[in-house]
Amino acid sequence: MTDVNLKPTAADLVVALPAALLIFISTALFTSLAGTAIGWDLSSTWGGLVILAGTAFITGLIIGLVRKDRGPSTALAAGEMAAVIFLVLRLVARDGDSFNTLIFGLPGMVVAIVACFPGGVLGARLRGGS
Repeated sequence: MTDVNLKPTAADLVVALPAALLIFISTALFTSLAGTAIGWDLSSTWGGLVILAGTAFITGLIIGLVRKDRGPSTALAAGEMAAVIFLVLRLVARDGDSFNTLIFGLPGMVVAIVACFPGGVLGARLRGGS
């Protein structure tokens, strides 16, 4: 992939929104499931951040496999939209709400972007994109 255009198009944004929601829902689901299965409280630990990184990478990989040439830019847009979702949820949280401050804080927003993009690049390369 020598020439990757990272400027998102309208189609990238249309695909990125459900992908960002998938990142959010998968992170919430797997964090809850792992917390229940293992018996650890992942509500304030780094484990939730690792789960976020994994779900963002896999979502980016799927985007890269599906979108091929536009995979990296769509994955980047999906990571950015997931970061915006985490920011909005952090801003509307009320006093007394318990949530993982790592996931819904700056670390989670950065991880969503940084983990999703390489997945998109890898997916595009696996599919044989330019």
